[in-house]
Amino acid sequence: ERMRESMSILDQIGSGMDPAAREMMLDMMTAGTTGPFMYLDFYMGTMGDHDEARRAFYTRIFERLKERGCTWRYAPPAIHLVKLGSEDPPEEDPATYDPGAALAEEAEREEEEAKMEELAQSLKESNDEAFDRAVREPPLIVNVYHEVFGEWPEYVR
Repeated sequence: ERMRESMSILDQIGSGMDPAAREMMLDMMTAGTTGPFMYLDFYMGTMGDHDEARRAFYTRIFERLKERGCTWRYAPPAIHLVKLGSEDPPEEDPATYDPGAALAEEAEREEEEAKMEELAQSLKESNDEAFDRAVREPPLIVNVYHEVFGEWPEYVR
């Protein structure tokens, strides 16, 4: 039963997964632990990455990946803007249409859109700076990958 649940979870994660990585995750999921795992159980984020106590953990993970012929890509943390809501303005009732109010609403939407574009550009610049900094000053997890594999991981945005 546990094996079937774990296989189902891996199938949900994606069929394009490296077969060796999929096998390693399946081994870890069924190695005497309780309950199925999700992809976040294998997330190796960099919060608190400055903590050298994590070095042994990262080393073991990368050794397992290397033993199975897998590699790893590093995506530095980034913040993105998500706009929720409808892009289309609400339909107007012709009987109650007010041209002055419609112009005011349009001006308000344009102002809001300009602010969103400005914020999106600011976030892009901050993300680009963080990416460049991560390349110049790799975090612990990237340094450990380099120590185990003898090469730097691919950086992705």
